[in-house]
This record gives sequence, structure tokens and C-alpha cells, in this order.
Amino acid sequence: MVVAGYILAVSGIIACLFGESRMLALAYRRGFGWLLSCLLLAPLCWLALLAVDFKTTARPFALAVLGVIGALVGGVMAGIQY
Repeated sequence: MVVAGYILAVSGIIACLFGESRMLALAYRRGFGWLLSCLLLAPLCWLALLAVDFKTTARPFALAVLGVIGALVGGVMAGIQY
């Protein structure tokens, strides 16, 4: 069970990082101000970016959120203390 937890945690972290990088790339396409605000105020700005352009940001946002959930569940399964 511990090994499966570590595998799930690592795959969740990788998925989250990939989703975050896609969100930053989409923010950069909208403008440098969006990129800078997404780097400084990530959760708030990502929700604003999601509201402004839902069609293109829905998949990377969902991937980042599912990655965080997978990493948390995997960490609990592996016994990692947060």
C-alpha cells in the first residue's frame, strides 16, 4: 500500500506541474501582465483566467487540480506527514 501511495503521489505531482506549466503558458499568451500575476498570485489569478477564457484553460486547470488531489491521496496512502 505504501508503494502504491508513493507512485500515486509522484504521478500526481508530475500531473500538477504539467498542468501548472500549461496554465502559465496560456497566461503568457494573454500578456506578460497575466503571466506575472499568475506567478505572484497563483490561485486567485488562475480562477480569473479560468473565468475569462474557460474554453482553453479548463483542461490545464483540471489537470492541476486532479494532480494535487492525487498527490494528497497518494501521500496519505504512503503515510507522508503534511
